[in-house]
Amino acid sequence: MSIQKFKRNSLTLAFAAAIGSIGIADTTSAAVHLSDNGQGQVLIYPYYTTRAGQDTYLSVLNTTALSKALKVRFYEGKNGRDVLNFNVYLSPYDIWTAAVVNTADGAKLVTADKSCTAPTIPAGGKDFTNFAYSGAAIEGIRQSGGDGETTSLDRTVKAILRLSKWARSRIPRSMRQ
Repeated sequence: MSIQKFKRNSLTLAFAAAIGSIGIADTTSAAVHLSDNGQGQVLIYPYYTTRAGQDTYLSVLNTTALSKALKVRFYEGKNGRDVLNFNVYLSPYDIWTAAVVNTADGAKLVTADKSCTAPTIPAGGKDFTNFAYSGAAIEGIRQSGGDGETTSLDRTVKAILRLSKWARSRIPRSMRQ
């Protein structure tokens, strides 16, 4: 095989690999899809804050005749460590409302909503915690232990919220109120 032919084959192979990788990159980027109607299975709320007397208000609407189970997770702002997570169970066409408010140390979630949560959100609200970024690492627990940043609850006053749909189901007529 001549050098000229080898260079041409190598160039063709490199070009084919580049085109192929573009095709692969295009399919993986399609994994996230934004719906035309604004409804979906995951909501990533990129920023909430309780700084300077601000509160962040949340309202989640179940737009279907099916019951929904949602996972609610709050992550602190420095390294995205978990500060509060729980499940919300919504009846058909139900709305769950809550607010993230400031405390003397950090932030907490308050709600007067009667939708079922697990664990239960107390009447006075649920304080955000720093367990995921303070203290010693716990074997087998991802993102446990210190991360080199402050362990203050001040890290909870501005961060990210993620809601994801876990399940949906029909409630038999005999069980509906």
